[in-house]
Amino acid sequence: MDATAIESGLHTAYAGKSILITGQLFSDAERYTYYSTNKFLATEKDSSAIWISTDTPYDKIKERFAEYGFPLEPVRNGKSPRGTLHLLDLISYKAGVTRKKCDDCRYIQDPSNLTELALAIKEIMTDKKCGLLVLDSLNSLLVYNDLTKTLQFLRFLSASAYEKKMALLIYFVSGERDPRTETSIKMATDVVLSFEHDHLMLQSGTSQKSFGFDFSGPKLRLSHP
Repeated sequence: MDATAIESGLHTAYAGKSILITGQLFSDAERYTYYSTNKFLATEKDSSAIWISTDTPYDKIKERFAEYGFPLEPVRNGKSPRGTLHLLDLISYKAGVTRKKCDDCRYIQDPSNLTELALAIKEIMTDKKCGLLVLDSLNSLLVYNDLTKTLQFLRFLSASAYEKKMALLIYFVSGERDPRTETSIKMATDVVLSFEHDHLMLQSGTSQKSFGFDFSGPKLRLSHP
């Protein structure tokens, strides 16, 4: 079941849980975060995903989906032929870049104001049927907020995901922070999915499994080592 869940994008098998998707810089962890979100949008056509972007502007996020082979369908009059992605952009105000008016994006003025961000998330959850919440990335959130504040916010996201029975995906580049910080982050989540060279590890409080993987094409394929 775990292999099928990973290949299918995690949102069904791990509804209500927080999943830390991690790997070294330039590993397949980032691509998998986009892959999993695309799987959700393709299968949950009447639902919405919330994408919290801490360091990538709205237009660049759309470009990156396309670069990874998962182009987003345009949203017209608030509707999409697939599930809808609602983007919370934390960087455009901070960077002073142009902010386009759009149906599927909201700009957060201050990435260190996690109360503003939490309220924006709650508002979308109240207005829309949501099945997936994505934080991209935890590393950049830690640039603007100290560890204690960030861990408190992660627990808010985890509690919200559990209440709404939606999967929470947290992308984190390993190796940037000291081991104690990384352990604290892992303790704040339910499941850790680690991409390590040619295999990935799925770890939780009750199990640990390892898989070989092939991510050379548009589909992720797993094998038992």
